[in-house]
Amino acid sequence: MTGYDLTEEQVELAGLVRSFADEVVAPVSYEADRTKTLPMDVVAQMGDMGLFGLPFPEEVGGQGGDYVTLGLAIEALARVDQSIAITLEAGRRRPARRHDTESVVRPPAGGRGRSGPVPHRCGRRVA
Repeated sequence: MTGYDLTEEQVELAGLVRSFADEVVAPVSYEADRTKTLPMDVVAQMGDMGLFGLPFPEEVGGQGGDYVTLGLAIEALARVDQSIAITLEAGRRRPARRHDTESVVRPPAGGRGRSGPVPHRCGRRVA
């Protein structure tokens, strides 16, 4: 098995998301879990940070990252709230391109999809 060295940018992003998870996500995690709600203000902040655009090319409005970087962000969030982490993972399922490959679809920005908040698949109601 070969090792994988993280880039400086990946290490920096992982630290930034870890701090966000500790300072923003963790304080609301218990209450959101208890009430079975998804804190949309947290999701919006994730969008403001550009997390939903991580694996998408810059030319379509993404961050130009890769799936290792996305995985680091998901892992940092999952340390404190798995529902928030899976919301980020589900956000990458929106295709960057339509099937005809000529039409480009922008990734959801600001935690919002084309028809409203990014849908969740984690058993929580949208707050």
